[in-house]
Amino acid sequence: QILYLYVELGKKIDEIIDQTGMEFEKVKSIVERFRRSEHKRRLPPIAKVR
Repeated sequence: QILYLYVELGKKIDEIIDQTGMEFEKVKSIVERFRRSEHKRRLPPIAKVR
């Protein structure tokens, strides 16, 4: 639910806390882990073959 609100709906941490009623530290921790692992979701560079 936190990731859906953050990624899909573009909500900020404060808005997520208001909607879910979860603790600030928990929401902040999840959002930070998501940001830190962003490099894993990117496609690797692909060389063009001629």
